[in-house]
Amino acid sequence: MDKLTFSFASFRFSVRFAVVTALALVCCIVAIITLSLQYYYSTSQLEKHALKEFEQFVGQSKKALQNNDVQAKLLVDLLSIYPDIEAQSPRTKLNLISEMMASNPLVFGLYMATPEGNFLRL
Repeated sequence: MDKLTFSFASFRFSVRFAVVTALALVCCIVAIITLSLQYYYSTSQLEKHALKEFEQFVGQSKKALQNNDVQAKLLVDLLSIYPDIEAQSPRTKLNLISEMMASNPLVFGLYMATPEGNFLRL
């Protein structure tokens, strides 16, 4: 029965083995901490950069949409100057609308409808 009993007293470690084992354990712990911190900081930097790029995109989009809105209001104001444009000849309408389109490069086409159901497309 003595052979089945297990005792720690029978194991002896040399000082060299204990130091090397402790050094390896400390190195593994430091490597795990270093890699986890590197992962954390790289993901946080990536999130900050993505947020900055998104905010910049939103700002540029907002400016572009505001510019389009201003241009559309100016075009409507120009059209409101001529309330009797429906009574004009098609040639006059064509000249007037083409001048308005030339002043606004964002407009690709204009459609005007008459009460009779006719459309003028430019």
